[in-house]
Amino acid sequence: MRNILVSDIFGKTPDVTELGNELPGTFEIVDPYCGLFMEFKEESAAYQYFTENIGLDRYCEILSKKIDESPGPVTLIGFSAGASAAWRLSETVSPDKVRRVVCFYGSQIRNWRAINPVVPTDLVFAREEPSFSVAELAEALSSKKNVRVHRSQYLHGFMNPASLNFHEAAYASYIHWLTGGLAETAYCGIYCPDCIRYHNRFEAHAQHLKEELEKVAFHKYAAVDSPFGASFSHYNEFSEVLDALAESGCKKPCRVGGGCSGTPCKIMECCLSRKYEGCWECDEVDACDKFDLLEPRCGEMPKKNIRTIKQHGPQDWIAFREPFYIWQQK
Repeated sequence: MRNILVSDIFGKTPDVTELGNELPGTFEIVDPYCGLFMEFKEESAAYQYFTENIGLDRYCEILSKKIDESPGPVTLIGFSAGASAAWRLSETVSPDKVRRVVCFYGSQIRNWRAINPVVPTDLVFAREEPSFSVAELAEALSSKKNVRVHRSQYLHGFMNPASLNFHEAAYASYIHWLTGGLAETAYCGIYCPDCIRYHNRFEAHAQHLKEELEKVAFHKYAAVDSPFGASFSHYNEFSEVLDALAESGCKKPCRVGGGCSGTPCKIMECCLSRKYEGCWECDEVDACDKFDLLEPRCGEMPKKNIRTIKQHGPQDWIAFREPFYIWQQK
């Protein structure tokens, strides 16, 4: 997945970069100031500078140029002024260049109602706006082809930590919505939350047990040859397993965390080198031997999942996935 984040009037900020890092795939940022960091202290100062020096027409030109330079289909994700710019271009973009447009609280969209997007376009409006009726605009646009209208329960700016209207829970919810589950789908077709290592509880328990045993020097107790506690003669082997359990957690899914437990595998490296979103974009999966490392515990699950993703698409496949481990499979 390739994303172009189209910023609001604050421009390219660390918060926009952080948002991009939370989405699967690669991303670029388009902002009104061509990458120049603007230290706006207040939203009113940002608005004044944008209207006096840039304007929406110029912003559309900047975004259009970036789309033309893009090597392949991207998703445009715009915020406020960036959303309005993305909306205006949604009618003229080539589907070969843009596969989807997402517009968060683009208030200027109200002045461009005649736009008819040629690619799937999601309009996420704020709960209310001071200058127009969100309900009326949403109703007017909802019947357009390729348009889905969403009325959020939050105020303008809820995705921007620099805004007074930022809403942390809404931010997390819409990040998950944007990924459509793809963020938790590994390149190999594994659904990360099904793995017992992913966000497990036993890692913390193992670490706690390890610390308690170290406090009392239990290894010395176990090393004594005595009829009391003879079963501790295998303590060293137990300790090795405990060490492994205490380091067995996986906090982030593969494509966000840099591989399984943060370690890239040959499958991931292959997809990245070919600029594939996942193995479902490859025609050589059935004969690929890179899946051999997964077979002992997962069997044919990854390749079956890849066929399912090809059938249902990477956004809607999760409900049809295979059981993760061979002992769960019929």
